[in-house]
Amino acid sequence: MRFVALLLLLCSMTFSRAETLKIAILSYAPPFSVVADNNHFFGFDVELMDAVCKKIQAECQYIPVGYAKLLTMVKEQKADLGIGAISITPDIQYQFLVSLPYLTSDGQLMTTLKSPVNSEADLRGKRIGTWSNALFTSMVEKKYREVAKIKQYTELPELLQALAEKEVDVVLIHEQVAKFWCAGEELKAQFKLIGEKISLGSGYGIIAPHGRQALIDRINQALIQLETDGTYVKLYKDYFD
Repeated sequence: MRFVALLLLLCSMTFSRAETLKIAILSYAPPFSVVADNNHFFGFDVELMDAVCKKIQAECQYIPVGYAKLLTMVKEQKADLGIGAISITPDIQYQFLVSLPYLTSDGQLMTTLKSPVNSEADLRGKRIGTWSNALFTSMVEKKYREVAKIKQYTELPELLQALAEKEVDVVLIHEQVAKFWCAGEELKAQFKLIGEKISLGSGYGIIAPHGRQALIDRINQALIQLETDGTYVKLYKDYFD
């Protein structure tokens, strides 16, 4: 009897152990994600995934990377999930399984406060910097190639540095990222928004490799529950209101 009881206890412990999900996130893209050190992660995407993992009784193990590597890690199944302001597009839906959208996806032009550029009409002959991913590149080329020179950068810090050092006159980045850099009192003295937001894709989604439909179904169910119980609204207000 003791052996049977011990066996049942061990089985119970095994099945109750939380599943660990490896989640690729952007190492630096405030307000979505920021890595303070190897064990501390902050941002809207991080808190959203923490809440999702709690709903599905899993543990989040974050892997901070750049955008290109994030997609590669998920595609090669070195990460179970990826989140990082990933706009839902036909190309992304072809490459990955994608969750329900958790936020609208828009782009925004931004420049330095002292720049003479104050509207899209001032872009002629200027240099526009943007992320070197397919969505941003195609959008910039489509809208501005006739009037401006386009320069691409791999990661956000490089893009912001290029703007600060006047390698480019304007940058096109995620709307929420641009607003973050224009929001605080100290940062507000350096940057300003140009024009209206630009629609990019069909919202931001969480991605998984093909073959993980059951996982994406659980993610979707958790996202719906978070919206229903008010968790999502509170989180949204904390970061974007």
